[in-house]
Amino acid sequence: MSQTHPCARSGEIGQQPLTQIIKIGDTLADVIECPHHRRDERRWFRKIGSYHVDFVICEARSTRPLLVIELDDRHHRSPKQQRIDAFKNQSLAAAKIPIYRIRAQEAYDPLELRNQIDQYTGRAS
Repeated sequence: MSQTHPCARSGEIGQQPLTQIIKIGDTLADVIECPHHRRDERRWFRKIGSYHVDFVICEARSTRPLLVIELDDRHHRSPKQQRIDAFKNQSLAAAKIPIYRIRAQEAYDPLELRNQIDQYTGRAS
């Protein structure tokens, strides 16, 4: 089930207008869709619906996906998970949604994460 960051409800963070929201635990089908004209649309919908993404950065007003963030731990080294990750990469690329893969670790530099997210979403200064 998808969750929206609590700050998205208020429309503001402090005095800054909210321009992006973070969704957690969406399926790939929540982020992209198969073209409706395809004869095998149902098969592809089931396939993308069976995979989850860690985070989705969305435009606040429209909830249009801007960026998918995946945390990659050692589980992502297995051949099966590498095939799944390649499928996610290809599917998101076809939908023109960038994916930011981050090596899972104990702590992160918030400024570095913000800078990377801003670059991926076109907000870098």
